[in-house]
Amino acid sequence: MRLSVALKYLRKTKGGIGYRREVPKELRPGIGFSTFTHPLGKTEAEAARNWSTNNAAFETLVKEARRALSKLPTTATPLTLFSDTLGYLRGVKLNPWEVGVEEADPASVALTTGREAAAEAIIDASPVGHDGTIQLSPTDERRVRALHSGMGSAPSPKLSEAVALYLTEQPAQATLKNRQRIGRIVRRLEAVAGKDPLVSEITRQDARAIRDKLVADAKAAGIANLVTNKDEHAGMGMLVSSRHVLTCAHVVNAARGRDAEAKEPNEGDFRKQQVEVRFPMLPVSTDTMRTGRIVAWRDVGETPLDDIAVIELDQDAPEEVGLALLADVSGHSLDGDRLSVFGIAPGRSIGNHVDARFMGQNTDAWIQVASSESAQDFIDGGYSGGAVWDNVHEAVVGMIVRKYNSDKERIAYMIPVADIAAFWPELPHERRTLSPSFMRGWTTFSIVFFLLLLVHFQAERGTEMFQPISMGQSTGLLNAFWGMHLFAFLAPILFFMFLAFARSRQLHPWWQRVPSFGSFHTIPVASSMRRTAVLTLTLLILLPLAAQVHFIRKVLSEGHLYIYAHTFGYEAGQLEGCTAEAKPVCIAPSEGLMDLVEPINGKEGGYWDNAYHFGPADADKGSTVTFFPVLQQAVILGLTFLSFVVAGFVIHKILANPSKPRLLDS
Repeated sequence: MRLSVALKYLRKTKGGIGYRREVPKELRPGIGFSTFTHPLGKTEAEAARNWSTNNAAFETLVKEARRALSKLPTTATPLTLFSDTLGYLRGVKLNPWEVGVEEADPASVALTTGREAAAEAIIDASPVGHDGTIQLSPTDERRVRALHSGMGSAPSPKLSEAVALYLTEQPAQATLKNRQRIGRIVRRLEAVAGKDPLVSEITRQDARAIRDKLVADAKAAGIANLVTNKDEHAGMGMLVSSRHVLTCAHVVNAARGRDAEAKEPNEGDFRKQQVEVRFPMLPVSTDTMRTGRIVAWRDVGETPLDDIAVIELDQDAPEEVGLALLADVSGHSLDGDRLSVFGIAPGRSIGNHVDARFMGQNTDAWIQVASSESAQDFIDGGYSGGAVWDNVHEAVVGMIVRKYNSDKERIAYMIPVADIAAFWPELPHERRTLSPSFMRGWTTFSIVFFLLLLVHFQAERGTEMFQPISMGQSTGLLNAFWGMHLFAFLAPILFFMFLAFARSRQLHPWWQRVPSFGSFHTIPVASSMRRTAVLTLTLLILLPLAAQVHFIRKVLSEGHLYIYAHTFGYEAGQLEGCTAEAKPVCIAPSEGLMDLVEPINGKEGGYWDNAYHFGPADADKGSTVTFFPVLQQAVILGLTFLSFVVAGFVIHKILANPSKPRLLDS
């Protein structure tokens, strides 16, 4: 069936009409796909209405890809010349670093002669200028100098050179999305360290400044505002996913020209009507407008869960907007926390950040915030739907819903994230349920856990300095035995602490879902770098798991079950491996650690009364320990299995991407 709409790139789809356009071949590696497709609607009218937005999105995508491609360095730099020359010398089988000659050494003389011949060949192949001088290119000049004098030390690269070298050596990372992400990081670094600094000159102070800049960027992430059909500001919103904006119901009413407290009509297409959303933190020259429709709504009111609306955008928001990081911190006291709110006041085109302070719950629906003592401005009309950023927890903890300003008081009210999540369960947010003592407990417990396992592992391996402080002393098998028990009882606790922290940081990058080792803060602190997160996981999860496997194999392969001979009706001479004691323990006649011994000669045997022991084959006096066959192994193996399962959940929770809200059409 032919379409009557005279627009390019339209295709019939199973769900209606879609936009389809091929990406230029030279841009496909950077963009990451070859065809751009997007649904436009079920009818031709909807397709015509949405065509311009999707076409503009494709044009912007191509323009950004061409811009990223054009930024690759094309001129030679000291670093690229060094890398090229190093590859050239290795390619012609010459050592880049050997340039000296020993007259008595024929091999050295031959090597030097070969370097000189290579240099002369480069010079002979170079053009000669009008004045008779040889015109060496920068590449050839660097090669000739290296052939005569050696490579020398590598030049310190500039930031742009290091980025270009990384993308050249890692082509799989050179997608448009990664280039844009790297570009944002470079811009932040240049803002504190200067334009294109040398990598060697970047300091710790620069890194701290970037960290502070990232926190500021996180506070500004996801800021949106709704406008009327007259292009007037109606209120604020938060971008919580690439396609969903959270705001107040009365803000949507204002954007549609309705009374602020108007209810949702019982009939009609109220929720399907378009709402225009903009992103005021983006440059004016960029495409900052998106349209959307209501997917969740609660009428204006003053009871819990009232005055909330969720808008689903017709297409993804610009990536540069970022996403608001929402957190339910209802388990923590916010008293004294500095808050920040961004909004656009009536009659203004530029918004302001205003400081506020937490006051406490004033109704069962809202939480009161007030102006900080030093603040000049405060929350005004037009701030409704704005994010309330907590500077201590570094997250959005609520949404502005009302304000009350007078000559004596400046008060506003917010809906906490917990209530918003109760209204819209798909809300991407973090549940910060960890207690203020978590970091102290985790750091202390992890240090004790690691040191105990280290001591017993090294003592089992025969390291004498650890044997006096181990539970097995100089008996290697007993150190494995006790190490196995320490892991079994302590590891599940530590791994569950890992899991709890990862769950409370599910919207953060994966390495920030790992707690910072050594921190004693009352606010849980995450790892700041990938390598510290990898080191923490290796030392506290992977290595302990490997140590436990070693302990169990050692115990099962070399351990023996001992019994008190007289308790089971045996004489010492009837059994092997008896210790030289008044009441000797001897190796049990059964074959394994999981076997119980049948008493003979009318004896009742024993179990709970210290009747069984565990030890090595050549146990001396005192080198066996009380043991409970079957039960003890079942407990240890069960706890070990639990530890492996929880460790798997921890790794999955740390590395898995958070789920996204379901789209209305999906």
